[in-house]
Amino acid sequence: MPIDTPLPVSAIILAGGKARRLGNCQKALLKLNGKPLLQYVIDRLQPQVQQIVISANVELDQYRAFGLAVYPDKLGEDQGPLSGIASCIEHLQHDTVVVVPCDTPFLPIDLVSRMSSQNHSGFCIAFDGRREQVLTMLFRRKLATKLGESVVAGQRKVMEWVHRQQPTLVDFSDKPDAFFNINTPEDLATARQELSRVE
Repeated sequence: MPIDTPLPVSAIILAGGKARRLGNCQKALLKLNGKPLLQYVIDRLQPQVQQIVISANVELDQYRAFGLAVYPDKLGEDQGPLSGIASCIEHLQHDTVVVVPCDTPFLPIDLVSRMSSQNHSGFCIAFDGRREQVLTMLFRRKLATKLGESVVAGQRKVMEWVHRQQPTLVDFSDKPDAFFNINTPEDLATARQELSRVE
């Protein structure tokens, strides 16, 4: 069921990185209880936004099989998430943009509405009560020029760039586990246990 948000929103799912601690596989395509991690993220986001695109650099046909547009980094592989975001922005339909990583299968179902309603600075990131989730961000597309210039100038550190935007922190401390991300085989096992508990 669609969830109301103040403005139409486009989403970017970041799937361009290498999962080194998972054997250099495509993390987004890893199966969790028989379903790719990416599909969990899509299922969580789809009721909240009006458009979803995927940032990925390899296995593009496999990503397109999810029925969404896929855009590789213009500057080539291994340029980092900021380059992936910058490469997707020109293809978005709406002025409000939300970005999420591909390895967070428990994203809040009110992620976009909560971030939109608290986006007082024009740029915000999620805060889970323990740490800033800098890859879970929402901003106005007018930042695209500034981001593109930073990427071309060699900016690759996400935390550094995000902090320069003086983001609003949107408090999700009531659901910290919603941002659990999968980086290791142990994380994958923990996610399976969590799914079996809630299903």
